[in-house]
Amino acid sequence: MMTTNENILREGRDSFFQYFKYLCGPDTDDTKLPTPERQLELFQRICIEHGDEFWLKCSLGQFNSILTECKQSTVNQSFFEYFFPKFNEKMRLGEFIKGVFLFLKVALWKFSNFNFAFDKLRNADKLKQELKGVPFDNVDPVQEEIFTKRSPFNIIQKLSPQECYIMGYTTNLTKVNEEIAANEEMIKEIGKQNAREYMSIDELDVYIATSMRELEEFISFKQFITDVFIHPDLAKLNLRYFDPTIVYFENRISKGLLEALMLKRAKMALYVAGEKDTFGKDSECAATLVQGKPVIVYIEETDNHRKELLDRRADIFRDKHPLGLQVCHQTGVANGVFVVRNPNDCRQIIKGLLLHTLQVRLDKEFNVGFVLKEEMTDSVIRVAIENAVLARSFENFYFKE
Repeated sequence: MMTTNENILREGRDSFFQYFKYLCGPDTDDTKLPTPERQLELFQRICIEHGDEFWLKCSLGQFNSILTECKQSTVNQSFFEYFFPKFNEKMRLGEFIKGVFLFLKVALWKFSNFNFAFDKLRNADKLKQELKGVPFDNVDPVQEEIFTKRSPFNIIQKLSPQECYIMGYTTNLTKVNEEIAANEEMIKEIGKQNAREYMSIDELDVYIATSMRELEEFISFKQFITDVFIHPDLAKLNLRYFDPTIVYFENRISKGLLEALMLKRAKMALYVAGEKDTFGKDSECAATLVQGKPVIVYIEETDNHRKELLDRRADIFRDKHPLGLQVCHQTGVANGVFVVRNPNDCRQIIKGLLLHTLQVRLDKEFNVGFVLKEEMTDSVIRVAIENAVLARSFENFYFKE
């Protein structure tokens, strides 16, 4: 009969190797691991205390020995110290598991393939540089003062919903008051000036994708923009955002080209979804995703007669549409959208993406594989598919000329 301490050691061994093998790929076959008794020997060498919980101490050399016994490649000091910063001194088993999950999250975000990520990162000389741009909390933090010290974004002239409405290419002047209709040419001159300002803007943070036909849509859109960008949460960041409704060209082609340029320059797109799909918005959404940039989809949350329709639209974007993820052309990584239902959540996602404070979790979904979800919105933003043939097909053919 095993003693209490032996039971604790074996339970600790089982937990340690359950997560250790995740570095080799979450679906690694147990046959690649040492025998259970050999696992116990290796675990005892790094277990310095045990009672209600384990304290572990492991050098880089010991870590690489365990990797070798698991038939895996070794890692360098940079990898070891980044994901397991206290392992060489003293750490809890839970801290080791946290480091493994950090690796898995980063691997999904950057590569959508755990094995490829391990091969890419295990010998990186400057791991922090490799992870630059990953917007997760405590991975690549961005100081808020980078934004707060910028000059205010006040070069763009504001226009009312009615003024924006009459600049549209499907304008119905009978829906605006006579005073605004009489000033149509002056309003369009302001729209032209705004276009010139956007063409020479130094940088762009957010592209707003929208397509509206009715005056009521312009009114609700302007309120949403105010609730997001003029709110103190974001106003202090002096964000540069492109609002297509306050820009005017004499012809639709010039405006379309400006929008394409702004979409390319922006760090992310904010897709303001309505009750129906439109070619313009959908193409802008897809164009952003295939660049590997984030897309936030805003679908109004309401309790009126439109509730059922809008809730269904949100479900389609978040859970049901097969093209809810688009593959980045440069990296082959499947890029999903952030679905938000109110201005507050929209502000938090924009801020999280810019300041790199997103909270994410790793889930396993039946018949799909591992998915990376943003915590607040439960949006799938990355995926590692478990269909072996499809995964191998991507590896073999995606970058083949």
